[in-house]
Amino acid sequence: MAKTVTEQLKKRIQELRLKGLGYRKIAQILTNEFPETYSHMWVKRYCEQHNKELAQIIVENPDIKEQLKEEILDTTRQLRMANEEAWRLYREAETDSGRAKALQLVLEQLKFQNQLLMRLEKAANSITTINLIQVGDEINKQLEELEKKGYIKILDRSVFK
Repeated sequence: MAKTVTEQLKKRIQELRLKGLGYRKIAQILTNEFPETYSHMWVKRYCEQHNKELAQIIVENPDIKEQLKEEILDTTRQLRMANEEAWRLYREAETDSGRAKALQLVLEQLKFQNQLLMRLEKAANSITTINLIQVGDEINKQLEELEKKGYIKILDRSVFK
């Protein structure tokens, strides 16, 4: 059954998305505040269909634009701190298994960052990039250092190009 989308509902969805809430949380709030029941998938489809409207609101409202910018910068600072901690663990690891665990942590952190950056890009209708070349160079440097120390053997150097 099709949902009745009132102006009040539209405004509430926009407000909640601009606050950075996820689809599940928005669905929960809408179900509590409006007479119909909303699933997170309905909210997701609605947001995807109306992304341009949300982007236009962001572009036209300097306060919202500034707030989103600050949230993105804060998230970036937190990600940078998490990366630094993961690499510190790697550098301080005294065993091969410790280094392997630290590299796994770095990989998981990069996957998480990729997912988060994709969400931020969609929410703000902007392009957020990370310098993958720098990340790749750092990983390559660390792998070469491990090889120099005799901990690993790099079998295929073509992946470094």
